[in-house]
Amino acid sequence: MHNSSETSPGDAPLVPVEIGQETPGINAILQRSHNTQLVLHLFQLYRRLTRAEIAVRTGLTFQTVANILERLHKRRWVRKLPPQRLTARGAESVPFELRGDAACSIGLQIDRDHISGLILDLAGEPLASRSISVLSPSPSQALKTLGKFVKEFRAIPGVEGHLLGVGIAFSGLYDAIRDQIDHPHLLLAEGWKGLRVKEVFRGLSDPPSASASYGATGSRFSRSRGRTASPVSLIQTDSHAAAVGEYWERFGQAPRCLAYVYFGIGLGCGIIYRGRHFGGSDGLAGEIAHLPAILETEQRKTARLCECGRRGCLETYFSFSAFVRDLGPADWKGRAPDALVESVRKEKKERYRRWVNQAARRFWMVLPVLGSLLNPEIVLLGGPGPVILLDDLVAALADIRNSERGDDRLFYPRVERARLNQDAALIGVATGVLYEALRPVFGLKD
Repeated sequence: MHNSSETSPGDAPLVPVEIGQETPGINAILQRSHNTQLVLHLFQLYRRLTRAEIAVRTGLTFQTVANILERLHKRRWVRKLPPQRLTARGAESVPFELRGDAACSIGLQIDRDHISGLILDLAGEPLASRSISVLSPSPSQALKTLGKFVKEFRAIPGVEGHLLGVGIAFSGLYDAIRDQIDHPHLLLAEGWKGLRVKEVFRGLSDPPSASASYGATGSRFSRSRGRTASPVSLIQTDSHAAAVGEYWERFGQAPRCLAYVYFGIGLGCGIIYRGRHFGGSDGLAGEIAHLPAILETEQRKTARLCECGRRGCLETYFSFSAFVRDLGPADWKGRAPDALVESVRKEKKERYRRWVNQAARRFWMVLPVLGSLLNPEIVLLGGPGPVILLDDLVAALADIRNSERGDDRLFYPRVERARLNQDAALIGVATGVLYEALRPVFGLKD
């Protein structure tokens, strides 16, 4: 998360941004929610801003900024401060300050080997987090555990009445149209097939009583005009949520189009285009786990069998599960992933090097698909996989680029390690709830 408590606009020069480049703001009615997201995130970074500072950083017109600030102020998400200085024209410059205690959001994650939860305030700062290890949780296990997390988060003084929503991220492929996990075998547990996710998990967010519409006396949360209900407002796969979190983590420096490759027990990919998650027609765009990654010297019938029933899928060669299958000890499930990789890297040095190079080679085969179809400026490798392994894979990919393709940016975009890794999906889905809440709250539509 951003350590913005010690940051102010004066710490960095205000550099004009060309619209459509670094932090594109778009002056159109249909893009008001996006513009409001940009402004909110600036407040999360700097806490205090004037209209002029916001306009310079976003490329939005002064009037657009004024309209957004008026809506945020009416919502009591920002407060007006006394004028601090005069502008060159002699007019007062009025700063606005974000009220971090005015709202909060909950992010939840269901993974193959753990269930986690996080609650963020409006400033994007964590109030509390929880995580437990559980292998291949069933829907009932997940619901019970997540319900416990939500209950604990709601018990935090002042949270009730300020909870904007609950977001859930999980492994697998989520069909947003049918509200179903499209490939339940990826969760390796019974009960997910045909499950309507929103119906099952809506019990997590029963609205609090009307008497709880304002924060408890003495709490860190301020009295604000908030919705009392906290619906499950966002459901994403872990890779898509991680991509959202990474984009906002890189705010001001994020490219217009990026691909976040989520390297964990499985493999996923989330796409961000012009500041928004791109999910395609059903929310399944970008998933690369089941693209074929068969070398020229191999035959499909002898390639590795994937859980999906096909052979040669990238995930069977390029994922943490592939790593432990090839190099890990039989009792790897009881060991911390980082410690496991460190041990293998030290004790099986040559085998480790060979595995990294071969895995990178498989991913290199798929990279042109991302490059030619999506044309991202950068591909980011992140997720819950051990950082040292991710770094070694990125280095191996750089070696392949240098030895074979040079700087063929169109088909082989550059690959770097993501800034958000272990908790990327959790942070992303919790952050996403904050920004999703802007649309219904302010009557905004995309």
